Amino acid sequence: MCGIFGIKSSNKNLLNELNKMHIGLIHRGPDNYGYYLNEESKIGMGHNRLSILDLSEKSNQPFENENYVICYNGEIYNYLELRDSLKHSHQNTFNTQGDFEVLCQLWLLYGIKFLDFLDGMFAITIFDKIESKLYLIRDRFGEKPLYYRHTNSEFIYASEIKAFDAVSKEPDIETLGHFINNSQYYNESNPSSTFYQSIKIVQPSHYLIFDIIKNEIREESYYSLKKERYNASLTEASFELNALLLKVIGRRLRSDVDYATLLSGGLDSNVLMTFQNILGDAPNIVSAIFPKKSQDESSDIFKSLEIHKTNKQFFVKPTIEQFQDKISQVIKTQDEPFGSTSVFAQHLIFEELKRNGIKMAIDGQGADEIFAGYHYYFDRYFYELSFSNWNNFKNKLSKYKNLRSDNRFDNYLSFKGRISNIKKQLLMNNPPTLNQLLEKNLLGGELQEMLRYGDRNSMHSSIELRSPFLSHELVEFVFKLPNEFKLRDGFTKYILRKVASESPFSKAQNIIWSIEKKGFVTPFSDFTIKLSITNKAIDFTLDHGLDPSNLTPWKAFMIQSYFSE
Repeated sequence: MCGIFGIKSSNKNLLNELNKMHIGLIHRGPDNYGYYLNEESKIGMGHNRLSILDLSEKSNQPFENENYVICYNGEIYNYLELRDSLKHSHQNTFNTQGDFEVLCQLWLLYGIKFLDFLDGMFAITIFDKIESKLYLIRDRFGEKPLYYRHTNSEFIYASEIKAFDAVSKEPDIETLGHFINNSQYYNESNPSSTFYQSIKIVQPSHYLIFDIIKNEIREESYYSLKKERYNASLTEASFELNALLLKVIGRRLRSDVDYATLLSGGLDSNVLMTFQNILGDAPNIVSAIFPKKSQDESSDIFKSLEIHKTNKQFFVKPTIEQFQDKISQVIKTQDEPFGSTSVFAQHLIFEELKRNGIKMAIDGQGADEIFAGYHYYFDRYFYELSFSNWNNFKNKLSKYKNLRSDNRFDNYLSFKGRISNIKKQLLMNNPPTLNQLLEKNLLGGELQEMLRYGDRNSMHSSIELRSPFLSHELVEFVFKLPNEFKLRDGFTKYILRKVASESPFSKAQNIIWSIEKKGFVTPFSDFTIKLSITNKAIDFTLDHGLDPSNLTPWKAFMIQSYFSE
């Protein structure tokens, strides 16, 4: 895990600019740094290294030969398999034990097609000296960030927006307006936008080519989900899923440093713990707890700890006083407005891990978007079912009554309300199918926000964060399964629950089959009780031609924090 950055400019001192960006991103890679300078092409590239695999200096970056310069941030989880394949098929030799050299050799052999071979999270920059082109590449699901700014006179890129300190931070009006008027802050109508007018982000599963001579950019997609269908039984699918989880989680445990698993009271993190135990690992764990608060999941966390083998256990108890003390730091860390105080609590978790010498962590991000983990996915499920078998539709809909769990969902999940919502779905013109909605949410929406939060918080503390569920092999397998394997008998993520219930984790059936959605929820109102909508935030909104009527105290606080001087 690292920080990458670079600049193409005829008007600036390249070394000076690289030094500034290096300092701004040193938290992403405090173990080593390196630069590449080409005065003829007026381009500079930089890399801050966080050493996770092959801790030796042989794996330092950038890599340079007579044709290319390569810098990369992330992990290639199948690097051992790729290394063996390259040795046998091309008689390649290797001087290092990590993944970076494997990536470089794949690029030299296959060019941009090398992306087809990679199972990983990554942001990669490649300077083609011969063609005078700069490639910016982002992983399939957007785990690793990569931002850029393009003007008539220069091109700048970096892993985080804070590396663009010299750039004007004028807000992007469309994105800011979307933030004010919607509960979801990701702007799906303009997915390359950020909250800042001049700064864009490379989209997941895309690469950008900057032609240095022409000063032109082009962005292309290199990946889309396969549209296949699975014809075997639920039992057979569960067997395959079990084997696949062992494979992808096992790959993501490859590390030369200590790691910890982020453990909540929910299904996803407990599944990860189960498979780590099956693979012979007794991981460190870290959790946030909120004693005497309704959001506290400590009872389920401690039940999990009774079942699973663990090593060291770390707990943080976020307080109002810590919120007041730390929120300015969290705001600086995140670069852009964020949705709730859960980001603050996550920030504390990674600081705790850093204090205890942990350099890598595992979390359950992505499982909800793959296995249909939210209750609103039933809308699309029933919509599709109504066209295939009306009697089956009515029978299965009746079981949805089981989903009424607590006060948070009572209004939304009432059976009468459910019928009404399904009718609305049926009247829509070509509403998306369940898989179409899942794909949309996987490559955009809230997941992109959650990945941003995790990346910034973990890297602030110089910790690499891995999300095993975001394996393209796993995603492709689950996406070809029938809807009823994911949503069944009133349960979300049914097949994942089934696999977990048949494992050594089966002692925790109450967690596996809980219909209450567990997540990383904080006592938001306690932390933000003193916030109010300020005249400063209202004036800023009006000055930019936006309607402040949908401002909440939290959104006003974010606007004032990021955009008001």
